[in-house]
Amino acid sequence: MRGGLPLRGVRDGAGVRARRVPSVTRGQRRHPHTQLALGAADLAALPRAKVSVRDEHGTRVVYEGVPAREILQRASARLGKALRGSNMTMCVVAGGSDGYQAVFALAEFDPGFTDQLILVADHRDGQPLNSREGPLRLIVPSDKRPARWVRALNTLRLKNAR
Repeated sequence: MRGGLPLRGVRDGAGVRARRVPSVTRGQRRHPHTQLALGAADLAALPRAKVSVRDEHGTRVVYEGVPAREILQRASARLGKALRGSNMTMCVVAGGSDGYQAVFALAEFDPGFTDQLILVADHRDGQPLNSREGPLRLIVPSDKRPARWVRALNTLRLKNAR
């Protein structure tokens, strides 16, 4: 993950394609291109979770989906005991199809640092997300405001903040 390797995910009819694309920062070596492709069946096979939260209108709703850390782990994000030292400068940029972006420290996804569960949701109150929210939405239950709840999530990019 050194050198600012991004993880990109694009929602298509079959699921999510995620990709780590090479980038260079301040004299570090260029890393080889790798790709992680997750189809609908792959996402269905990942552990799922539900969170009960208040939406932007104050209504109590239940979102269901895949914990984002599960996707990041499959993309070789350095979580757990490897998340220390220079890896503490890693961040995740989540982007929606409308160009909206939100930034997270990688540690926000690690259960060793927080009890927070950030969810890549595909259902709300038992129904698939509507076209305004989905087909995927990033849900951050512990945020007081839903400003980082990225609608129409199509990109998770892992990079070094240095």
